[in-house]
Amino acid sequence: MATQPKWQLSGDYFENCNCSVVCPCLVSTAAPLTSKPTQGVCDVALIFHIDNGNYGSVRLDGLNVAMVAHTPGPMANGNWTVAAYIDERADDKQTDSAGRDLHRRRRRSDGGVRAVDREPARRQEGADPLCD
Repeated sequence: MATQPKWQLSGDYFENCNCSVVCPCLVSTAAPLTSKPTQGVCDVALIFHIDNGNYGSVRLDGLNVAMVAHTPGPMANGNWTVAAYIDERADDKQTDSAGRDLHRRRRRSDGGVRAVDREPARRQEGADPLCD
């Protein structure tokens, strides 16, 4: 069996889901990701800005990645449907590295990765999108 590449990321992370008030996945006393979403399903966006990082020997510094997912119940139950949007500045190796990690997770999620696409993505320090 092939060994999984070592990876490391540091940077900014933002997450938002469709749950009312606070996501029970994050604040429940139950095991991680096992609480029922307040709306019955989970629709979540996960946004990453990678200040420094690598997947194996592939550097990911400065890239932005967005992942959106749907689960028909508690996240730990699987059956995720996922789409990932990788910074258009990513080269083929960087895009492939991010895609490999998602496909590895797909095997555990049962639902499937629907898309791994490159898209324009930028991060603006200090911006308040609610006030612009």
